[in-house]
Amino acid sequence: MDCFVIKCTPKDIDKLIKVSIKTFLDTFSSSNEGENMKRYIENAFNKQKIEKELNNLNSSFYLLYNGIDEVSSIQNEPIGYFKLNDLDAQGSDNYEDTSNSIELERIYLLKEHQKKGLGQFMMDKAIEISKNKKRSYIWLGVWEKNYSSLEFYKKNGFIKFGCHTFTIGNDHQNDFLLKLNLISKTK
Repeated sequence: MDCFVIKCTPKDIDKLIKVSIKTFLDTFSSSNEGENMKRYIENAFNKQKIEKELNNLNSSFYLLYNGIDEVSSIQNEPIGYFKLNDLDAQGSDNYEDTSNSIELERIYLLKEHQKKGLGQFMMDKAIEISKNKKRSYIWLGVWEKNYSSLEFYKKNGFIKFGCHTFTIGNDHQNDFLLKLNLISKTK
């Protein structure tokens, strides 16, 4: 598997938005009403919101590229990304000390690149970055009906520690909050 993760900069905003919308639609449109999906995408992935997230010093996006080397990879379109939130950029659902944790807010991979070990590659990078920041655990929220993602997180050692409401349009859904202890993680 030849791929690279490169930290996203504001110049990558259009690529980031494109991957965000495509992966979100591919993953959730069959389980959600069209108007709710449209409203969510307009709010979550508009240029102003993503630009604000990119400019937050405690949030980092990492683009995943296919390729044999970093130089050739970035000439192509990204095939996925993950986003880490540190300190005060973390969601309010983390009931523990945010100085000791990091939030994995998104881990998105284009549908045609799934089931090839690339999601695991991104997860390993997210864990590595979190450990390098000396965080004790990494946490995330995942829709209770996203069974493949729940299985993936379970395989990686995440355990449930709570729930919260995730709203798509006017549909209030239940997300499980999961965390992984990084101190005992030897990966």
